[in-house]
Amino acid sequence: MQTSVKVFCIGPVANIRNIAEVYKELRAAIENSDTVELDLSACTDADLSLVQLVEAARLQAVSAGMSLSLSLPVSDAVTAALHRGGFVEGAAEDALRFWFKEGVA
Repeated sequence: MQTSVKVFCIGPVANIRNIAEVYKELRAAIENSDTVELDLSACTDADLSLVQLVEAARLQAVSAGMSLSLSLPVSDAVTAALHRGGFVEGAAEDALRFWFKEGVA
């Protein structure tokens, strides 16, 4: 694994219809770098599949000793998906820090 920072931008659509492709691209980014910064700021069409994918990647990064963070605040669509999916109410502090304060997981 290289010791470089990879910025991975997720485009305007990240939902159940294209999440398999987003997964492949994110997986490649994670496999080729020990530090990945996600940019979800342009995502205007997001559903729970994106939230679940990113949350799984965040937890995997923690267990693998990698760094996964958000480069910019999430879009309104991602924020809405987080609320719809119950990822905000009662969430652990590290999860809230990751999603809303650009914290490193």
